[in-house]
Amino acid sequence: MAMNSRLVDTFGGAWVFNSLLAPEGQIRSRIGMIDTILYENAQPALWLFTNRSGEVVKKRTLASIDAIRDRFSRLALAQKSNVYNKMAFIRFRDNSLQIVDAHEFLDMTASWPLNDSNIVAIQGYVQSRGNAGTVYRNTYDLASDKGKVITTTQSYITLPEKERGENRIMLNSNEVILQKSNAGRINSALDKATEEIVRYIEARRRTR
Repeated sequence: MAMNSRLVDTFGGAWVFNSLLAPEGQIRSRIGMIDTILYENAQPALWLFTNRSGEVVKKRTLASIDAIRDRFSRLALAQKSNVYNKMAFIRFRDNSLQIVDAHEFLDMTASWPLNDSNIVAIQGYVQSRGNAGTVYRNTYDLASDKGKVITTTQSYITLPEKERGENRIMLNSNEVILQKSNAGRINSALDKATEEIVRYIEARRRTR
């Protein structure tokens, strides 16, 4: 999902994620967020997730790597369609995305924390429906200074045909081919979800 592009371009994706975490005593955002470990200054800084009440919260402390491996493993194994045992998304500053399986995740976290200045976040893996791993991207942007909003839903595949069934997929921003989504029900649901997120962050950050 992409938000108001002006805000993202100005503050960055990590700012958006952080904005979904409410200060103590304030109303929490209610969205479905897979476990997400945010990086700052090449170090893991914050672990966000959606609790059983549907609210975005954080782990009180960044757990040991054993706890992280255990959590990500349980998330991956709970998805019966995840037949290749993929375990995590690694997101980088250049908008590239790496998907790693359990073995690769174990190897790359042998030395923890990952000291890589290009990493933005590590997220638990969610298997998309279908063998192409289709991802939907919803964009929300202002079309004029009078508040008119344009939303667009596009999709792309995370498992190109030649790589489907392989354990390692690397997607660079210039390799992603976006296509307009014609899935009306999905488009409407994403429009609504994105608008709710934008309104929450505007109120939380007192910005538009």
